[in-house]
Amino acid sequence: MSLKPLLMRAEEASQLLFMVRQLTREDARVIELIAPQPKAGTSTLALDLALLTAEEAGRPILLLDLGQPRNAQADALEASNLLREDPWGTMVLPASLGGQAFDVVPVENSTLMVSRRLPPGFAIGEPPPEADVFLAQLKSLFEWVIIDAPAPARSFDGIIAASMAEAVVMVLVADNTRAPVADKLRDQLVDARANLAGVLLNRRRFYIPRFLYRHL
Repeated sequence: MSLKPLLMRAEEASQLLFMVRQLTREDARVIELIAPQPKAGTSTLALDLALLTAEEAGRPILLLDLGQPRNAQADALEASNLLREDPWGTMVLPASLGGQAFDVVPVENSTLMVSRRLPPGFAIGEPPPEADVFLAQLKSLFEWVIIDAPAPARSFDGIIAASMAEAVVMVLVADNTRAPVADKLRDQLVDARANLAGVLLNRRRFYIPRFLYRHL
């Protein structure tokens, strides 16, 4: 059994990655998706993007799940029997993020790997590195790192992680997200010195010509 994207098509993923690199840096490989409010579809879009990227990747892709509730991505995949547990144990990431350690589990029939938070106090043997060092280590292991970030209303982990991501994409619910709410998240990301690359409009009711995205 293989997992299929739900909301994003292959050409849309390619356009998003191209846009990210055009607007940020040509070698950008760490992308965060974040919405101003919960239930905007961020986790589904992050998983879709990771899956579609994995189809073309030569090395493993990491879906770094910072969302709330914790480990929702891995738990959902495990419930559908889509995780491939290694009988010899899972891979623990070589460093922690703000003291939080992770292991990663591969997805069946894919080069995609999904993170899981390890219990508090799990020791990795070294002091937690700076955030940029943590991501540099991830880039040495994975071709792309897609960060599924929680809305600030649930946790500020996404804002903290945004400061170290090479590109941040805001997820807004079309015809639903109010402008002041979107502006607040944008301001939070700017204050965190995040590299804001663009916006994904989820649940659109009608087609938007591509050239209009330049003005959104």
